[in-house]
Amino acid sequence: MSERSLFPLIRFLSPPLTRILVKTPISANQVTTLSLFSGVAAAWFFAASDHRSVVIGAFLFVGCYVLDNCDGEVARLKN
Repeated sequence: MSERSLFPLIRFLSPPLTRILVKTPISANQVTTLSLFSGVAAAWFFAASDHRSVVIGAFLFVGCYVLDNCDGEVARLKN
C-alpha cells in the first residue's frame, strides 16, 4: 500500500480529529510532537516483527499520518 492509497483515508479521518483538537489547549507544535512519538512507536513495533506487533505498528503509523495532517489544520485554525 502506497502513501497515495492512504490519502483518502487520512483526509476522511483528520477533519473530525482536528475539530476535537482545536477545542483543546493543544498547540500545533504539540500535535506534531504526538505525531513524532506515534511514528517512533510504530517503528519500534514494526521492528519486533511478530504479527501482533506489526498490526499495532500499522495502527500507530496511520495515527502518525493523521496527526501529521492535523497539525497543519490546527495551525491554520488557531493562527
